[in-house]
Amino acid sequence: YKSNKISSTCLLLFMIFSSNYCYSVNASVRVASSIIQRGNHYKTHTTTARHLSRLRCRGGSSFHENRCRLTSLWTQHSQLSSTLAFISNNQHTMSSCNRDKNNIFQQKRWNMKPCNSPTKIAIQPSSSIKTKMSSSKLKEGEIGEEIAIAKNQQSLVSDMLFRIRECNTPIPQNVMEFHVDGKRIGKVTPKVANLLCSYSNTETKSPVFQTIASKEKYNTILTLTKEAGTTCQSRTKAIMSIMEQLRDDGHITGWRNELYPIAEGFYDEPLLLMERAATSFVGAIEYGVHINGLVRSSSNSENDDQSTTKMWMARRSKTKSKYPGMLDHIVAGGQPANMGLMENVIKECMEEAGVPTDVVKRGIKSVGAISYETFVVQQPTTNDDEGDDPRMVDGVISRVVLFCYDLELPSDFVPKVVDGEVESFFLWNMEEVMECIRKDYNDPMKPNCYPVVIDYLMRSGYVSPETVGYLDVLRELRSGDCC
Repeated sequence: YKSNKISSTCLLLFMIFSSNYCYSVNASVRVASSIIQRGNHYKTHTTTARHLSRLRCRGGSSFHENRCRLTSLWTQHSQLSSTLAFISNNQHTMSSCNRDKNNIFQQKRWNMKPCNSPTKIAIQPSSSIKTKMSSSKLKEGEIGEEIAIAKNQQSLVSDMLFRIRECNTPIPQNVMEFHVDGKRIGKVTPKVANLLCSYSNTETKSPVFQTIASKEKYNTILTLTKEAGTTCQSRTKAIMSIMEQLRDDGHITGWRNELYPIAEGFYDEPLLLMERAATSFVGAIEYGVHINGLVRSSSNSENDDQSTTKMWMARRSKTKSKYPGMLDHIVAGGQPANMGLMENVIKECMEEAGVPTDVVKRGIKSVGAISYETFVVQQPTTNDDEGDDPRMVDGVISRVVLFCYDLELPSDFVPKVVDGEVESFFLWNMEEVMECIRKDYNDPMKPNCYPVVIDYLMRSGYVSPETVGYLDVLRELRSGDCC
């Protein structure tokens, strides 16, 4: 105690305070004063003795008040944490004295062995401290496991953002808006606008597109001439003539013979209908449906109350015009004109995977939408032998909104190839799905499938919101003004 008088005082007061048998402040102070002032072996600050004497004179009306005063006095000299550390890490020597009843009770409380001669009293850590010391070793393993999980989640979020940004590419700053009947329905680059204006209707030999000055944000906008008419039918016919010529000249590939509705918003009446493969040429929003085919089986383990989820995947046909042979959803398709979303889901499920209508209606669930904008750089046409064709475009803007659905399928159901758009189906567990998201995965999915799968993982809690980048993923899943 001579080496640390403050700590000895703290130890003494803590022992007095913690004893359940010191019911009055007067008794507590008498014990403290007698020990503090007993010989040179227990010298301490006179200030402490003075405070104790003052406290004894004050007395107290209740046990609670006395306990609070002792607590205040003890706090002035040391913190509880330093006292506990002092107790658990050191063995102290106390001279024997005339121990009264309070000393005996303290000995029992602190596991002391009383003896008749001066001896060393070993103060052992309490059982709770021993438990904490042993459990701390166990927690080290748990902490290491938590750190590993956090690193894996951080890596997963990084890969998610990489896959999302494959679809969300920078759009040129000098784009022009495409307006029909005073409503903005698309975006084009100046080169694409000039290309569209250079073609004429094959029947009337008059241009269908024109650029005019704008009174609003943009100085120049792309719009339709009077040749296109004012009805949905007349506009559709006039624009179809131009798009067919662009197809024949190699500017538009992957012709589908499938009409998309073109409007300012999804719920608005269409201003015209356009070939699906040509919509990006005017930067109009394309809509579609993507379906996560899920199989859930309950765990038989008593310690695991969660279900095991797997996801059906498809391999695209090698004859597809876009992304041949790549991984894909079990069912996905564009949203054609004159058809409701659920009607389209049921149709695509039957055509692409042979899922019966009753199975679809029983297991389907609408879960939201994702969106993205992509600047698709155009490759040189086959007719451009010298590479300096003035009608060559720089690129088109693909703007897409995909309505997402979760389809829970029976565990014994196996999808089958029907229309030839895919060549095979296979079932993946969620670890394999997340592995596929890695940026260096050598057999990736079609790019626009990734945002839908990532959206499912985020909704299902596979990523903690405490992971850095979590909110970036949520925000970038719905980019631009698509939604």
